[in-house]
Amino acid sequence: MIKLTDKEKEIVKKLDDSLFTAEYLEEWINRKDRVDVNAPAALQAVGAQGYYRGSETYSRIWFFWRNGSATQTYRKTWY
Repeated sequence: MIKLTDKEKEIVKKLDDSLFTAEYLEEWINRKDRVDVNAPAALQAVGAQGYYRGSETYSRIWFFWRNGSATQTYRKTWY
């Protein structure tokens, strides 16, 4: 089960989207609905997962940028 970290929650709050709140993301990112069984729920879950991945990536970039090693360290962890 994926839980948002405090930093990810802070980023989501700063992005200030009316739909994608931290609570909404935590509820939907762990759903495994199938399109052929429940299409609306599956699409909601995919949207939440994509938004979560974006905030997670932003969190990583912010961390490495703050520590002054954005180029070398980020490349090592990303690949």
